[in-house]
Amino acid sequence: MITSPLHRLPRRALAIATCALLLQACGGGGSDDAGTPVANNPTITGVTPDRLSYGRLSTFTITGTNLASGVTFTAPGCDGVAVKAGGSATQQEITCTPNQALSVRLTASSGGAEFYSGPQQVVPKPRVTMTTTMGTIVIELEPAVVKLTVDNFLAYANAGFYNGTIFHRVVPGFVVQGGGFTGVAGTTLTAQAGARAAIALETNKGLSNTRGTIAMARTTAFDSATSQFFFNSVDNLFLNYQNAASPGYAVFGRIVSDLAVIDAMSAVATRTVAANVYENVPVTNIVVQTAAQTL
Repeated sequence: MITSPLHRLPRRALAIATCALLLQACGGGGSDDAGTPVANNPTITGVTPDRLSYGRLSTFTITGTNLASGVTFTAPGCDGVAVKAGGSATQQEITCTPNQALSVRLTASSGGAEFYSGPQQVVPKPRVTMTTTMGTIVIELEPAVVKLTVDNFLAYANAGFYNGTIFHRVVPGFVVQGGGFTGVAGTTLTAQAGARAAIALETNKGLSNTRGTIAMARTTAFDSATSQFFFNSVDNLFLNYQNAASPGYAVFGRIVSDLAVIDAMSAVATRTVAANVYENVPVTNIVVQTAAQTL
């Protein structure tokens, strides 16, 4: 008797070989007519942000396979995640707004199971560029520490509120203050219209009134800051939080370029406008030409 080669195969291999010889589908499915496995699970092969900017809408372009439906995206560190219309199975775009965490990590799920968790992507600290008649200043802000104060300042800056205002108080060896007035009118100062509601005081957060920092001006009432700010031209540590009765002034950023502009402002001639009301007002107006978020 002649033994077929198939008879010498192990039982499992024999079954597989027999299926192949008979061209029969022996269960399992998951193949197309050509016998190529079909993968229906979504995959992500790339995630590219167009920009990441604190408090501003950012877009992520996502590439992969089977992304057209049934895929949900989350982005810890980014608020208001939304999928843009017009995506395809191989490319989707989502939008969201980075928050005070200053980092974003994209995740994706299908059928309730997470299949992608991307790396943490760093969001730069926001910066405001302020151009003045004495030079340009770049200010880096600290939303992870004093979010309320930073958001307040950015709201004014991005609305154009500071454009055309003056630095109305310059005290050498102390501070340069602005953000509330547009000029001198007789014996008073003209207030800039459109001030927002006062905010709560954010001090005792680890930020200090050192040279080059920016802080919110306020009245003797602790929670009274609106639009006015000041730059510390020297270390003013006595303006920091001391205790509950003397909570200090809220620092929310620092000058990263160009501190020499503040030094130049500190040297200008000043005067008093109305007796004992507005002191240390520059004789020649120092005007904020533009102030807006640039990062």
